[in-house]
Amino acid sequence: MTPLYAADKVPRNAGAARRRRHPRPRGRGAGKRADVLLWIVTIAALIAAIAANARARRLSRRVDQLTQQYWELRYRVGELRADVDRLDPESPAKEPPPAPPATPSFIPLSSLKR
Repeated sequence: MTPLYAADKVPRNAGAARRRRHPRPRGRGAGKRADVLLWIVTIAALIAAIAANARARRLSRRVDQLTQQYWELRYRVGELRADVDRLDPESPAKEPPPAPPATPSFIPLSSLKR
């Protein structure tokens, strides 16, 4: 059975345990500097997220405004076109394009066997 942890292993010789080096202790304030750095990164990420959210809201409002203006403009163009057609009797009346000839899309197999 394999050990679950490396500490559970028994060293092969007793001298190996004495030769193992221990990690150097951290210098004074090294842990505090790492914590401060993590807080700085966290706050910077939070500020960036808030700025991105504000920009997305502004752009969303602008897109809504432009969409509304587009549909108002299309409506006005349609009204003006109707006015021009009504006032200018010489302009050719727009007739719908002729429908394409009907082609059978379904052919029963019984008609093909004959």
